[in-house]
Amino acid sequence: MVAGITEGHLTLDSGGGHVALGKIRGATANIRTGGGSVEANQIQAMLNLDSSGGSVTVKRLVGGQLDIHSGGGDMSAEVLYGDNVGIHTDGGAVTVGSLRAAVKAQISTDGGDFALQGFDGYLDLATRGGDIELQLQEQSKRAAVRTCRILIMLRRISQAVSRGFP
Repeated sequence: MVAGITEGHLTLDSGGGHVALGKIRGATANIRTGGGSVEANQIQAMLNLDSSGGSVTVKRLVGGQLDIHSGGGDMSAEVLYGDNVGIHTDGGAVTVGSLRAAVKAQISTDGGDFALQGFDGYLDLATRGGDIELQLQEQSKRAAVRTCRILIMLRRISQAVSRGFP
């Protein structure tokens, strides 16, 4: 357990163990768990996090560049604010209460479900069949969503139209 860091750099590799973080405020945070889960109260830093399959649970995450790769584990955050936000779960679900991306948020679940209760900014979401629940806010600029289900449905509609069916 790391209770807190103020104005420093954090580099952490747990080698497979669980990581619990309190309040982390610093320039950079590089976290690798090798399969262990990550729980954090607050991280305010340029973040590069790779859990290699472990779940990631964060109450508040703020930073210019936020890169999270859970390698199959679920990822959840109550508040996530960043300039550039990247989340990739390799099949795990992504659940975010409030997401603000000043430049762009790129999220890929590779089949996991995606739920976002409030979004401001630019969003590029890709999933290979997971359920999507997305609520845009007044400051939402653009949301691009790609999923196999929609692409298959569009293909079937276009085939039916080209054959003369309504």
